[in-house]
Amino acid sequence: MSVALPDAPRLTASQACVDSVVPEGLLQVLAQVPDPRDPRGVRYQLATLMAIGVCAMTTVGHNSLVSVSFFSVASPG
Repeated sequence: MSVALPDAPRLTASQACVDSVVPEGLLQVLAQVPDPRDPRGVRYQLATLMAIGVCAMTTVGHNSLVSVSFFSVASPG
């Protein structure tokens, strides 16, 4: 069964340049999340820790906190 979809509106080159939005990077977006931790115990920035979690969770087979920790230990750098 096929469904006919209406044609999407077409933008000219000048409209696309004027209306385009530059996407932020992952770290910039994650840096906006408030950090609920006590500042005395903070060793790593929350945005960095969440970015590692995002990278691990998007890798095949890393779908738990334990596998995220294995991912972060095994990653180079």
